[in-house]
Amino acid sequence: MIVPIVLAASGVFCFVRDARMLRTGVLWLAALAMTVPAAIALVRPAGESDSGSPILGWVMLSLLGAMLLMVLVLTLYLIVNGLTMLRREQRTLANLLSLATGLAMLAYIAACVAAVLAQSQWTMIWLILLLPPIGYVAFAFTAYLLYSLVYASVAWHRSERAAAVIVLGAGLRDGEVTPLIEQRIRAGLRVRERCLKHDGRAPLMVASGGQGPDEPRSEADAMAERLRALGVPDDQVAIEDRSRTTEQNLRFSQDLLQARDVRGPIVATTSDYHAFRAAMLLRRLGIPGQAVGGHTARYYRPSATIREFIAVLRDSLALNVTMLGLLALPLLVGAVVAIFRL
Repeated sequence: MIVPIVLAASGVFCFVRDARMLRTGVLWLAALAMTVPAAIALVRPAGESDSGSPILGWVMLSLLGAMLLMVLVLTLYLIVNGLTMLRREQRTLANLLSLATGLAMLAYIAACVAAVLAQSQWTMIWLILLLPPIGYVAFAFTAYLLYSLVYASVAWHRSERAAAVIVLGAGLRDGEVTPLIEQRIRAGLRVRERCLKHDGRAPLMVASGGQGPDEPRSEADAMAERLRALGVPDDQVAIEDRSRTTEQNLRFSQDLLQARDVRGPIVATTSDYHAFRAAMLLRRLGIPGQAVGGHTARYYRPSATIREFIAVLRDSLALNVTMLGLLALPLLVGAVVAIFRL
């Protein structure tokens, strides 16, 4: 049990130091994963070997069955969700991610079943060699998903001391805010109310978002108009209308705050699926503060969450390419050997 304890303690240290790190979730998930076999070893009757333990056998079989069931349920859920996205959203690559992931999982499961039924040892070997890189991505995604839920609670708890609230923009519809932006604005207003209740001080509301090529005005202008309509005084609303990306939203808004001599932590409000990555960007840019998410339609979250996870992998591209390359090395070596044998 020493290794899981060390991993968990390291996660606590990272969490206390800065809650905006994915590393914390990775450490805690690794600790949890290693706790299971360690706990099984502790409850095993004394003097009973691993191979001869009926308790261990039943526990391992139950865990394996539960994992397989979870994979099947997740596969079906992603496919059904992907079909829902096809019906309700534009057919862009980003909106097809849940369907593509579900179909890829289904293809792997079908290949495993076919290999077993055909008793094809070589096919099974290839499928087994695929497991390490697949496992790496699955582990990283699980850590990202679970820790983002933990972080959401932490960010909301710490939002009451915000000196400014930055509402991150998204695309407009006919020059007006969409339901997605509306929820980001509402999240910002909830943070504002929380600050007012905490110490009677209203944070500056920064509407951040540039103007797209097909938009009649900037996202910031539309959001600022909506904030005023919802009761925020004009002198408590600022506009940042140059940004094109989330990183620019945060950097340009921070420049605006410094120019106005607004000091203290900020809270960036965005969509719930985007909040943790926004928080990671805040940390990378050295900006003190948190990110809070507004409500998003349930059917929209899976594809959006997968998209954000891909962006997180891209942000640490060198590390992830190296790890995937090392884990896929046996597969690559096998492929080269097979080619030269032809």
